[in-house]
Amino acid sequence: MTQDAVWRNDGWVHFTLTVGGDDPRPVTDPTDIVEAVDQLSVDGWRFAILGRAQEEFVQAFINDDDSTFTIEYRDGSGAQHFRATEPVRRAKVVEVFRSYFAADDRWRTELDWAQVSV
Repeated sequence: MTQDAVWRNDGWVHFTLTVGGDDPRPVTDPTDIVEAVDQLSVDGWRFAILGRAQEEFVQAFINDDDSTFTIEYRDGSGAQHFRATEPVRRAKVVEVFRSYFAADDRWRTELDWAQVSV
């Protein structure tokens, strides 16, 4: 298997990380996730997307107050697009992204989610 994949549950998964307007890059180390979220600011890159397939990802966007984030995930089609019902702090974004990367489902239950019309 290539070095840009990680073993999750029952197979190899290619995660990509996109920060702001940068091109997606492979991610195999959770440290990359922390660094990406730390880069987000109102005056710089405002969003990060951690993806594992074409339409499967978790993403965060820093709000104008520069201290909270809107966080969303998509589980396939647009009908499976959800947003956290409350803004979250940077530490929670890191937790959710790392949980998603680890393929544990804690991130699904640690926040309340509402379906988004896209």
